[in-house]
Amino acid sequence: MGGRVRHRTRAAVDAWALSAYAEINADVVFLATNGFSPEAGLTTPDLAEAAVKRAVIAAARRVVLLADSGKSGQEHFARFGDLSHVDLLITDTGLSPRTPGPSRAGARKWYAHDPDRHPQSEPGPHVRAAGAHAWRRPARHRGPRRPRGKGVNVSRAVAAAGHRTVAVAPLGGPEGALLARLLGEHGIEAAGVQIAGSTRVNVTLVEPDGTLTKVNAAGPEITPAEAGRLLDTVRARSAGADWIACCGSLPRGLSPQWYAELVARSHGAGVRIALDTSGAALVAALRERPDVIKPNTQELAEAVGRPLTTVGDALKAAQELRELGARAVLASLGAVGQLLVESSGAHFAGARVDAVRSDVGAGDASLAGFLSAGGTGPGALASAVAHGAAAVQLPGSAMPTPADLDLSAVVTTADIPVDLALPVPAP
Repeated sequence: MGGRVRHRTRAAVDAWALSAYAEINADVVFLATNGFSPEAGLTTPDLAEAAVKRAVIAAARRVVLLADSGKSGQEHFARFGDLSHVDLLITDTGLSPRTPGPSRAGARKWYAHDPDRHPQSEPGPHVRAAGAHAWRRPARHRGPRRPRGKGVNVSRAVAAAGHRTVAVAPLGGPEGALLARLLGEHGIEAAGVQIAGSTRVNVTLVEPDGTLTKVNAAGPEITPAEAGRLLDTVRARSAGADWIACCGSLPRGLSPQWYAELVARSHGAGVRIALDTSGAALVAALRERPDVIKPNTQELAEAVGRPLTTVGDALKAAQELRELGARAVLASLGAVGQLLVESSGAHFAGARVDAVRSDVGAGDASLAGFLSAGGTGPGALASAVAHGAAAVQLPGSAMPTPADLDLSAVVTTADIPVDLALPVPAP
């Protein structure tokens, strides 16, 4: 496997290693650990090595852990798994069935090797079921590889609704070629701008209880020449488009003013633009009057410099951002609903959701629903809420199709519930 090789441990880490493990299915992997305990699970001092170990576990159907008894009870900074991920622990006789360790923490089986009695490592009589935990772990399943990222998610949702969409993105290395191919498989035309760096690969690990762990590699740095080509490509490929959606944080190498320049150029070409970003890039773009911005509660609070605790607080903040230049504000307020503030007035909408499976990409689906329905007025707001509600009921980062939408579950009103409390953000 490729990757950056650490001098001391000789371990391959970072983006190349993570992308390589994302491409394989392994029957059995053998892992080492610096420490293991029922409380902390499998740990190592190094975050980069932990990320690779998580990816290795995700790629394997069966995990064998090699650890001497001295590692039992040791806890280090970076966690990369639970003992329940381990099918077989191979250790020494210092760890017995009575030791508080794997037998009480969910490891499936363990084998204690005594080199004096069994110099050839004969496992026969020493493979012991770990008490009541002696059960076979279900086989791991690799999820589908999907093109992802906020802008890509919006394109995926727009394409799922049957509309034509073009994704303009910096593409570099084999990862860039893979992204272009995956976009095509989802019915999305890729207008790639070739860059010297490699397109980022992220790995999402999904546990049986629905817990998501995202392993995000560092993105490429964009050169000034590449930044110029991106602006030119957006201008060329957006001719005749209904909307341009600019989504996500800016990659390294682009200044906070880059989105502002893109908004100005788009308006010069007569194309409406939606902006879903935060921080300095959002504030800088407001002076060019983007047609709609889509902050969530935290991003809205950051933009006005104060905490928001009620829908009324969010309404006031959205009005302030309109005064600073935004023509419309579509604010995602978590489970309580969404708020649309534009020149014709303000509307609030919420929807009944029976069960939340994953909120990954729900905001992107909402923006796609809003733009697909025209991008203005209570009807577009209802479409945004229906798309977001459908997305949270789908697994992973799946985008909803028209069959997943339930507009009858959406309630839209001009009577803003100003005293309704906003959800407390997760720490």
